Amino acid sequence: MEDKVFVGIGKNPDPAGLDMPLGFGMALYQNSNALHCFAAISQEERNGIISYIESAKTGEDAKKRIDTAVENLNQRNIRFY
Repeated sequence: MEDKVFVGIGKNPDPAGLDMPLGFGMALYQNSNALHCFAAISQEERNGIISYIESAKTGEDAKKRIDTAVENLNQRNIRFY
């Protein structure tokens, strides 16, 4: 795989990367600071954040986790999950 980082919605072309949840991708694209932070972290850290969001038990919990992720990424904090 090239040195390019996939930060998009849908199927991640990197076999080591998890697919981006639609709501999380949309929220990132509305916050450029959070998007840039997410793109700058390692694949392992991105996978951890995606897993944190996907492990929500309800849709409401997933929305809260997306909000938490975006708020923390906006502040360049990746140790919240």
